[in-house]
Amino acid sequence: MRTKHLFRVIIAAVVVSGASLTAAAQQQASQTDASQKQKAKPAPAKSAKVWGDDDLTSLRSPADIYAQQQQREAAAAAAAASAKQQSVAKAGNPADPSPGRASGWKINTPDDAQKAIDWDDRDIATQKQLAANLQKQLDTAPADQKARLQKALEERLQIIAGTQKDRDVIAVQKEKLEKKPTAGSNAPATPPPSQ
Repeated sequence: MRTKHLFRVIIAAVVVSGASLTAAAQQQASQTDASQKQKAKPAPAKSAKVWGDDDLTSLRSPADIYAQQQQREAAAAAAAASAKQQSVAKAGNPADPSPGRASGWKINTPDDAQKAIDWDDRDIATQKQLAANLQKQLDTAPADQKARLQKALEERLQIIAGTQKDRDVIAVQKEKLEKKPTAGSNAPATPPPSQ
């Protein structure tokens, strides 16, 4: 009976140890299988992101947004100026900033002439600044926009040349007006005494 009992204990111990070894082996095998699956299984392919306008605006810096806004405003100003020039040329307005505008000024005194010259100087400075901006845009513009910008730049340069010509005409008129009072001052202010 003792031997029978001893065999039962040994058999129970073998069964228990066998079961625990089997469980441990299965657990170890499942861990290696999982790590092998992770290594063998490639990362899931990422779907290509479709970029929309909202995504692009979030990527732009404030400086980029400001530069784009300035370019749009300059292009709009150039388009408006060219449209105004064309409409004024058709109407034949003497206040047109094109050549021959000097006749539109009413210059009666040297002071009027100086005001007109100062006006033209400011106009020339502004036109030169606009021409410089157009030149910068032309340097960085895509090929499809270069012809339009080149035409706008040439028109701006013609306006500058015409305004300078007008300013020179007004300067000559100013000199003539300044000489008139001095020519009349040769006459004596009081009549000669009669004797």
